[in-house]
Amino acid sequence: MDDNTEKMYTFLRGYCEARNLSNSLLALPYARLMHEGEKRKSGESYLIHPLGVASYGINIGLNSDEMIATSLLHDVMEDTQSNLSDLPINNDIKRNVQLLTFKRNMLLAKKDALQCYYDAIKDSEVATFVKLLDRYNNLFSMAQVFTLPKIIEYTKETEDFIYPLIEEAKKRYPLRREELNILKINITSLINAVEGMLEFIPDNERNRIRNKKTSKLAS
Repeated sequence: MDDNTEKMYTFLRGYCEARNLSNSLLALPYARLMHEGEKRKSGESYLIHPLGVASYGINIGLNSDEMIATSLLHDVMEDTQSNLSDLPINNDIKRNVQLLTFKRNMLLAKKDALQCYYDAIKDSEVATFVKLLDRYNNLFSMAQVFTLPKIIEYTKETEDFIYPLIEEAKKRYPLRREELNILKINITSLINAVEGMLEFIPDNERNRIRNKKTSKLAS
């Protein structure tokens, strides 16, 4: 692990030990093992992403054992060879990880498949919040590593699915409105920054990329 990843890992291990978060203490080394050797497009260890998702959750008060463990493992089934039965955590957390794993149904257009994915996530408070934390973390780093078409696609997906997810969560989980408002404000600030950057792209090029991405979503 690089120095930043090591520091985050050490912080989270100490935090979970101090609070006796048993599932998170099992999830930490498992996530490290499964993401070993995997890199983000920035060149950093991939592990820094789930560690960042969990740490940001702690920072805004989403610090339960289930929330942290789900954050740490949210990508292991989608990005590694891990199976649901392999996960060293309880069944509630396994369900959250399963909900957060996007498996494209090839019988559906991508936009319809994404709608099914987000509709399922809505039924779990923990999965909902981990998805929002994950989106914030990815938006925060995307300007450094995403191509322009990917930035536009990711921004559109945020507008189409993440904002509705936040509004639905406000209805379902009213005791979490403060955390939801924090996440919405932070996500919106990043989206606004991206939109500001896109203003420097010629209109014809920006529209061409957006139209291409929209047609792909419909296929």
